[in-house]
Amino acid sequence: MSCTCNKLYKPKFRRQVDRIYPGDPKVEKPIRAEMDKLVYYSMAHPEKLDRLGSYLCDILESSIYKKQNGWTKISIDAIEALLKACQAPQINLFVQSYMNMCRMLLESENAKARKWGALAFVSFCDVDEEGNHERSYNAFIDIFCKFCHEDGKNKDDVKTIRLCGIEGLQGVVNKMSKTKMGERLIAESSKKIIPSLLYNMNDSLGKQPDSNFK
Repeated sequence: MSCTCNKLYKPKFRRQVDRIYPGDPKVEKPIRAEMDKLVYYSMAHPEKLDRLGSYLCDILESSIYKKQNGWTKISIDAIEALLKACQAPQINLFVQSYMNMCRMLLESENAKARKWGALAFVSFCDVDEEGNHERSYNAFIDIFCKFCHEDGKNKDDVKTIRLCGIEGLQGVVNKMSKTKMGERLIAESSKKIIPSLLYNMNDSLGKQPDSNFK
């Protein structure tokens, strides 16, 4: 079967996603008109959100493996745009894919990718979800605590990663505080979070976390 036929037989939601990517995988900006169409499509068909998220997750994983920074950035930007556009009851349909994408970026060896992952995670933490969705953030807490203790010869990269860690931990606390079990979850995690934040308080690398993060 030819490539043309393969494209024709692709589900519509996949074709909607494919169209946002420019031909050059190094380009970090999506095709804007197609991104707007994808967001509109997700709002018109919320039942497709979980499949959209899963497909974007697959593309991100492939892009990271192939070191295609452009398509990596577009993938996380796309799912973040869907997160911001969808109505609260539908968020849980694709949130697992969103979290998986954040984690893939955070565990990448690419400092730029880790920053993108931290930004995306913080965006998720700012979203108010309808209902009480109890989730474990232990893996993210461990990652961000590790970021707070980053060290190395390249001080700019070290600063970037530490700021990602600080912002990430603030986001986790913010997210957990919105749940019914918030106080218990924060208390259980405080032994990891507090020392990591204190570690940066008197370190020039950890000052003014908001100044260069975004």
